[in-house]
Amino acid sequence: MKESPYIDGTQDTFINRVGWAIQVVSKYTPWESKCLVQAITAKILLRHKRLQNTMYLGVAKDSKDQMIAHAWLRSGNKLVTGGRNCSTFTVVAKFADIGGNSGT
Repeated sequence: MKESPYIDGTQDTFINRVGWAIQVVSKYTPWESKCLVQAITAKILLRHKRLQNTMYLGVAKDSKDQMIAHAWLRSGNKLVTGGRNCSTFTVVAKFADIGGNSGT
C-alpha cells in the first residue's frame, strides 16, 4: 500500500508515449485489453526504465448499484493509464515501484 512520489519526472516524454501507445495498441489486440491489462503493461514498461510509478485498484458502484472495479497507473503527477473518472473510485490497493524497486 505504498505510493511513489507526486513529483514531475525527467522522463515526461517517455511516460506520455507509454500512455499513448497503450491506448492505441489496446484497440487492436486480439484479446480484451481493459484497464487492468493496460495498467500492468504500463507498469512493466516504466519499471524497465526504472521510473517510479503507482498502480491503483479501486471499486465503486455504477448507476444500477452494481459493484465495478477499475485500475489506473500514475507516474509523478501524470496519469499514464485509466485516468478517466478514477477519482470516483475508492482505492482498495496500491502497488508502487520506487526507484525501480517494486513495493507493495
